[in-house]
Amino acid sequence: MSTIMNPHELRFRRTGRTLYILIGLWVGAMAVVWALAELAPHSKSDAAYMIFALLFSTLFVAIFIVSVLRMIAYIRWTGKYPYYFLFKRPSTSTDRGGKSSRGH
Repeated sequence: MSTIMNPHELRFRRTGRTLYILIGLWVGAMAVVWALAELAPHSKSDAAYMIFALLFSTLFVAIFIVSVLRMIAYIRWTGKYPYYFLFKRPSTSTDRGGKSSRGH
């Protein structure tokens, strides 16, 4: 039995997989650099440093972008903000023009 998925749900699921892969690559790259630094602590090459810095920053920016796309897809799919508890609800006061809501 096949069901047609909402396009926002599909994007939410795909960005989740992509996000896990990107985070795994980022952590793996950090582990490789740490292992190389432990093996050869005295060899410091500016070119290698620039390549790894560029790789880390590129992966971090990709993780940020995919995270934002995932949150937008979730909001469009469910109609709810996932972190509602971070913000207080605005008071529904009808106070306009300096008068209180009781008419005083």
